[in-house]
Amino acid sequence: MTRDYIEQYNTTWLDQELAGSAKAEVCHGKLCCHFELEWSPIDTEIGNKNKFGYRLGAYDGWRNQPNVDPNYIRNCGIFACSGVTLDDCGYMLSPDQLRLNLSRILIEAKFPKSQEILLMPNSVRDNLLPLEPSQFEWSVQEEEKSHMLTARFALAKTESLSNLLSFAIFGNYYDEVCTYGSGSPEKDLECGYEPTGDGAAQLRLFGSSLYLLLAMGTVFYLRH
Repeated sequence: MTRDYIEQYNTTWLDQELAGSAKAEVCHGKLCCHFELEWSPIDTEIGNKNKFGYRLGAYDGWRNQPNVDPNYIRNCGIFACSGVTLDDCGYMLSPDQLRLNLSRILIEAKFPKSQEILLMPNSVRDNLLPLEPSQFEWSVQEEEKSHMLTARFALAKTESLSNLLSFAIFGNYYDEVCTYGSGSPEKDLECGYEPTGDGAAQLRLFGSSLYLLLAMGTVFYLRH
């Protein structure tokens, strides 16, 4: 297990002292992640001077690791932190440092379709194990006429957690070949994506112009 490159993420600090719930949207590149959380404080006998909390983060870009092929990643994540800076996030924490009980967690985001794509839920507790399938809800739905996938990762309504280190939607696009919207409309057509929205209008305009040119050429040919 290795620590993710959280410094490359766009993140926001979740100030748990203001309220017991929060909604937020964090964007990076073309990816926007929607977060919803509810929590309550945990009283600990052992005092800790550091300010424990969670950061919400989004990342849309290449991941370059030594001795590993580069991968294009689109991630939405929640990270436990022993302090307010990014340097305090993404590490193992002792039980006395985890001072929040999370009763609701929801992450939603839209991901473009791709020739190669892996979308999966990702979670780590303080024992380095993920959540059990019965503890969370996971779904990926294809939106009509948009070439986008809506992923939803949520804590099950009957669950609450006081030992969560991370909770995230992991999106691996590998080499980013034939990802919808990453290139030109012509490239999307080559990859098999039908035009939608403005792209369809542009293509219809192109088709009308081509038809007009062909019609003018036919008239010119008949006249001569």
